[in-house]
Amino acid sequence: MARGEIHVELAVDFADDPKVRALARFGRNARPTRDLFVQMICYSKRKLTDGFVPDEQIGLLVYPDPPAAGQRDVERLVEVGLVEKRDGGWFVLAFLKRNRSAAQVRATIDAKTEAAARGNHERWHVKRRVVDPECPWCSQNGSHMRSGSDRNGVAPPVVPVNRSESTETETETETETETETEEQTPPGKPARARPADDPPDFARFWDAYPRRAGKGAARKAWSKAITGDTTADLVIDGATRYAQRCARDRTEERFIAHPATWLNQERWTDQPTAVASGTSTPDDWWNN
Repeated sequence: MARGEIHVELAVDFADDPKVRALARFGRNARPTRDLFVQMICYSKRKLTDGFVPDEQIGLLVYPDPPAAGQRDVERLVEVGLVEKRDGGWFVLAFLKRNRSAAQVRATIDAKTEAAARGNHERWHVKRRVVDPECPWCSQNGSHMRSGSDRNGVAPPVVPVNRSESTETETETETETETETEEQTPPGKPARARPADDPPDFARFWDAYPRRAGKGAARKAWSKAITGDTTADLVIDGATRYAQRCARDRTEERFIAHPATWLNQERWTDQPTAVASGTSTPDDWWNN
């Protein structure tokens, strides 16, 4: 499975469902109508809407067909009982039957985030007998400060963390299936020196990108990316388009790629597809 993918649950006998088979009454239009239904399921999972799809999204989901075709098809889905009209949009009735709710997905994300943080505590604090006053587990009971002793029965000294000499550990969940951890510096070990000023082109990229995280890794990825025909302006333009799309879709921060990930995947090459009017671009979610 590619990193960053989100999957929906769809029964293998989906096409044999009585309500789906009822679409046959629409003849040739049965297939695009069924496709819209699947697209609505994918949208709901990607946006964590529990099956709700806004009115304005229907026209984008049927692209390159005109928005009127989407309105026609969604009303046909209502007619066979697959979708229900709601205020401001449409609701996929069976979505939660086979797909987890937004609350369940977020609970899983929170559990993974907490597990990662607890793992860092065990690695950098318990095993090294370091006390960090900002660590919730250190402050709970300090049990690791009282455990362990040397061969003479004397406990080794507890080393307080010097936060000015360590870098932060950042854990990102872009999706429920992807977790990235920033490069860590062990507590008590001086952090690698960083240049005082960023290269001008990298600074422009950093200002344009919609999420500022993992700057050191991003700087390295930037140096590798700007080679040959790949110019700084080309990459910055791509970052600007990505930022605009995230703003338009109101993408939550945890679903925005780290800048290093975006650069390593050459995401500036993602090309928006123009809509029929030529004045805007469709929701190119398949590039996420």
